Amino acid sequence: GLAERRQIVAFNKVDAVAPEIIKEQSDRLSQLTSNPIFSISAVTGSGLDNLLRAIWDILAEIDEREVTG
Repeated sequence: GLAERRQIVAFNKVDAVAPEIIKEQSDRLSQLTSNPIFSISAVTGSGLDNLLRAIWDILAEIDEREVTG
């Protein structure tokens, strides 16, 4: 099911929130999940490269599993 699938967590609109609040919330969330947590801003583009790289890595793993079966 969905709970077994790899997940990525992203905080968006980080350009509109104080960095210390993002850090605090990210730290709290990291205690609840082992999934990667990204702080991004769609407006400024901040953090998007890392997020996209993580997505591509997961997609590559899925493709490898389908090929090697």
